[in-house]
Amino acid sequence: MADLLRALLRDVLPHTKDAYVIGDADDRLNDTLTELLDERGISARRPTADAEPCALVIAAGGLSQYALDEHLTWQEACARVAGLVCPGGTLILGLQGESTLATLITSVPTAPVTDSTTPRSATQLKDALRTAGLRGTTVHLLFGDPERPSAVLTEDAARRARPGTLPALAVEEALMGSTSGQTLLETGDALDRAAQVGALDVAATGFVAVAGGRGHDLYFEQDGQPTWAESDDSGRRWVLPDRVLPAEHSVEAQLRAALVSAEVADFRSLADRIGAFVRTDPAATALGSLRLRHLMDDGGQIGWIVPPTPADTALSADALLADAWWDFMHRLGFRRDQLPWPELTDDVDLVRSWLRMSGADQDAALPAPASSDTRSEQRNALALNRISERADLVEERLRLANDALKQRDSQLKIRETAVRLLRSQLLQAQEDKVKAERETAALRRGRAYKLARRITLLSDPKESVRVIGNKLDTGVKKIRRMR
Repeated sequence: MADLLRALLRDVLPHTKDAYVIGDADDRLNDTLTELLDERGISARRPTADAEPCALVIAAGGLSQYALDEHLTWQEACARVAGLVCPGGTLILGLQGESTLATLITSVPTAPVTDSTTPRSATQLKDALRTAGLRGTTVHLLFGDPERPSAVLTEDAARRARPGTLPALAVEEALMGSTSGQTLLETGDALDRAAQVGALDVAATGFVAVAGGRGHDLYFEQDGQPTWAESDDSGRRWVLPDRVLPAEHSVEAQLRAALVSAEVADFRSLADRIGAFVRTDPAATALGSLRLRHLMDDGGQIGWIVPPTPADTALSADALLADAWWDFMHRLGFRRDQLPWPELTDDVDLVRSWLRMSGADQDAALPAPASSDTRSEQRNALALNRISERADLVEERLRLANDALKQRDSQLKIRETAVRLLRSQLLQAQEDKVKAERETAALRRGRAYKLARRITLLSDPKESVRVIGNKLDTGVKKIRRMR
């Protein structure tokens, strides 16, 4: 039986004398339940057909087999079991998960669910218990081996967890510990994507619902022993039995965020502080390996999220940093192709660059595992393919641009010809106008024009009278001005 489940059950068992135990569980779970019930002095028995409601009902092994034996659907079995809980009582109900994401990460298949009324998520399980008449239900999510989970997290804590926080780290460690063989998804990448959208619960491999009680927000293993953590009211701290942690993202998560946003200066600053911490922290001097996801940056101060375990053979500070950077490189996953460095930069050069940023000796870089060499070659081949594809795309765009420019040139030539024609026509019209004005002025100055003008006046009496009148009027005005 997993110690984490033991810790959870010990926290949620109420102080009562009697309990109903329903359904079948594996031998390990039965032994643990028997031990805990004896420890509390609780008498457990199977309910009969006319059983009275009880203060504690335990169906930790689930209701699937019970529903099958009683020829009921899962929801009908849930309603019957809920009817055995007296007002103010407690129901502890287990449910096996059917997580596709967990299967892709761990390569461990989960048993398919054939009953359509069986819940498949924490939300559906809570809704099913509410439909059965039970309120105030807390659903605890199990991660890792359902029979021996390595992390237990409440639904609310899983929804609030973000990449690099304590719950996300505990879940990642749990799933990495249960990985079997070649996986289809890299654990860190898959969980980061799930945590970014508050969907860490989709990786749960099992559930324990507690109606009428609740355990701590988080149970995880520390130095091989179970421990718990509780989020404070502000959500800014995690309270552990021996210390208080700020709800900050891990150093690894902050480094990834700096890479995604191409903030090389922030990455360099954080790498420098990591190097200074490793060289000065007393606990680091006794380590044989270092993982950046186990470190946090609390207001510029590097510290431990998970206290380190001393190793039999300790590494130097430079070797520890090299080990940490190699692990960081291998965990980049899909982000490896999004780094703000040239794509053809190989892993060794990148790690050496990061070692320089953290103030370490480049010669301390540990050789990458053989598998990483293959991955590096594959990434380089993919990078060359992408460069070739981009070159082809650029050539195609240049060809289209040249075609467009040629078409534009022909259009401009047509417009230029039309503009020149219009300009020549305008200039010719202006020249004709000037010539006509000169000829008209010369004609009016000639004797023939004056003679024709006089003949016109004589042939038109009214015009003659008007002209003579104007001249007389002008003469009178001159005489008046002379007086």
